[in-house]
Amino acid sequence: MNWRRPRPILLLAVLIGSGILLWVGTYDSKEESLPQLGARSANNSFSHVRYQMRDMQGEIIYQILAERLDQFAQSQQIQLAKPRVEGLSQGHEDSWSEAERGVIDKRQLQLIGDVSIMLHSSRQSPLLIHSSSLRLEPDQKRIRTSQDVTISSAQTSMRGTGLEYRLDEQTGVLHGNVTTLHFSTGLREPTYPLLKQVAEATFASAHAAEHNSEYLEINADRMEWDIDKKVYVYSGNVRATRDTLVLAADRVVVLSGDGKVKTLRAEGDARWTQQLDSGEPMLATAEQISYEIANRIVVLRRNVQLQSGEVEFAGDHVIWLLDENRIATSAGEKSPKKKQRQRVRIRLNAN
Repeated sequence: MNWRRPRPILLLAVLIGSGILLWVGTYDSKEESLPQLGARSANNSFSHVRYQMRDMQGEIIYQILAERLDQFAQSQQIQLAKPRVEGLSQGHEDSWSEAERGVIDKRQLQLIGDVSIMLHSSRQSPLLIHSSSLRLEPDQKRIRTSQDVTISSAQTSMRGTGLEYRLDEQTGVLHGNVTTLHFSTGLREPTYPLLKQVAEATFASAHAAEHNSEYLEINADRMEWDIDKKVYVYSGNVRATRDTLVLAADRVVVLSGDGKVKTLRAEGDARWTQQLDSGEPMLATAEQISYEIANRIVVLRRNVQLQSGEVEFAGDHVIWLLDENRIATSAGEKSPKKKQRQRVRIRLNAN
């Protein structure tokens, strides 16, 4: 963006109602073709603006560059063309956001049209949020939208409808139509151009081509995540797939660490289906199913039902060793006078 050199005498404007301090390079008396708020015309219009947006205590909220600013005195709203917002909150000083246009109203900034927010923090790897519309709420340290949104990082690609993200807590919620890809190998350098491929729906193939790695796909009605705790919680019609594995449940918790998914824990009407190396389908149901990915161990608890070919049994605690194609189960006697335990081992594809 090429900025005009300011005239010798700069116009310094303080907009008390919106808490904004502006340094204006030039003043335009002629209206440009920028979408207006209703049918009203702007009271003042400025081009190539650089200014600071402040809170009621005078602290800087955002540094903003814009190609054009229109001020509407009656509504105390300000409209921006091509805004770039820098320094989104404490701890995110290197973060930035860009959009086609923006509206400032009561110290909230609505970004509209091809919105990208690049979050940099010492507590996380870079995170890119993309949507057609996003609202920055500095008083609540929150980013919100009711629109479709894509969120990408070195390890995940998330898509959904309706977002609420807390900058101070680094926690987020996707409220509907959730699809997440968890990659087994994280990107070495998650730069903006690479992360932006998520929004272009080519990230999965680009990532796979670079790393030749598998990914875990999860679909759900809702998803919450906590970056510090490295936890993702999916709820409502959850379905997780990887290769021939399908894990379905009312709720699935994903635990990650060291840049990869470590454990899946499915709860509530959990159902596991997978095709074994022998070609036989495997079906297991339980109240809870835990999958330790690194160790390739599946643990099923409470009301376990398992079926593979002619092998079929029930129990309360089953351990499935995937690499060995073998299961072990132990269960106590129903009689309170007998507390003996019996262990059964079955090789699933034995000839």
